[in-house]
Amino acid sequence: MFFKTHLKTAIRSFYKNKTFSFINILGLTLGLSACFLVLTVALDDLSYDRFWKRTDDLYRVYSENKMGNGIYLKGAYTPLV
Repeated sequence: MFFKTHLKTAIRSFYKNKTFSFINILGLTLGLSACFLVLTVALDDLSYDRFWKRTDDLYRVYSENKMGNGIYLKGAYTPLV
């Protein structure tokens, strides 16, 4: 009964203020989509190489190649096997 009354009030409010309701629903949709996208990227980054049995023994080799005054090549490389 309580939920039904609030639902009716919300629907009436949406019909009276269509533009305001559209902006609110659009903002909520964009906010939730951005949140899920960031969460998906973060979970993917945190699960990197977790399928190996000995994940504590994994290391990343980082390389900086310096020539003269500047650093030209910088990063982690994987050899082709």
